[in-house]
Amino acid sequence: MQRGVVVASLATAAVCWLHAGAGAHGHGHGHARRIEARPGTWFQAPRFLPGGDALVVSGAHYRGLWRLPVDGGAPQKLTDDAGAGVDARVSPTGDVVYTTTRDGWRNRVALDPATGKATVLQGLAPAGVAVASEGQIFVEVGGDYRQVATGDQYFGPVLSPDARRVAFVGLATGIWVFDRTTQRLHHAGRGTAPSWSADSARLIYERTLDDGHQVVASELFVWTPAAGSQAITSTAGRIERRPSFSPDGKRFAFDDDRGRVFVAEVPR
Repeated sequence: MQRGVVVASLATAAVCWLHAGAGAHGHGHGHARRIEARPGTWFQAPRFLPGGDALVVSGAHYRGLWRLPVDGGAPQKLTDDAGAGVDARVSPTGDVVYTTTRDGWRNRVALDPATGKATVLQGLAPAGVAVASEGQIFVEVGGDYRQVATGDQYFGPVLSPDARRVAFVGLATGIWVFDRTTQRLHHAGRGTAPSWSADSARLIYERTLDDGHQVVASELFVWTPAAGSQAITSTAGRIERRPSFSPDGKRFAFDDDRGRVFVAEVPR
């Protein structure tokens, strides 16, 4: 019982500390609407599909993908592939591209969310503009790859839609953004799970706190080159995770670590 008191006190202190920081960085926190689904379902990692009327979401432990209407209609199961939700992204063509293991082989799969048709792509993802290798990030600039950060273990590069900027995460230092045009490196601050807006102007991400075992508090932030990071949520009773922007940039979706998905308007 005593240990439970200590953990509860730590969680409360963490929430207060995080929310105090959020208040210092942002203002205006819109109401989040829960997307209703079947009782007993667990969804996470929402990503808007083109048109903004539906989300692609993953199941528990990132297994499988579903199409979830924003208006609360019945979810449509697209695949049961293990780990499909870990790196699932909506491509410019509207397909959902993800990585999974089939018959002992790692494959990239392109899934049409309208028809459910899945196509196995040739090989794993090509090198592209940004590459993570042995804890470092390399970005293509002027035809050559250059290491863009030192002093930490880095992972998860995410290229902006216009290919100008690359966001990535440092294990100890949080989120960084490298600008391929100016060749400048920006530090967005502590955080994980970065995701770009469709116009490449903003980056949304989560900023979590844990007690050494599990996440006990989390808020969402938006970063821009001009304004830096601004908090867009401030809720003591909900743990906001894995956010993404709608195609028009006016809304964002997230889950709450309890299998529930929400959509809210971006504060002005």
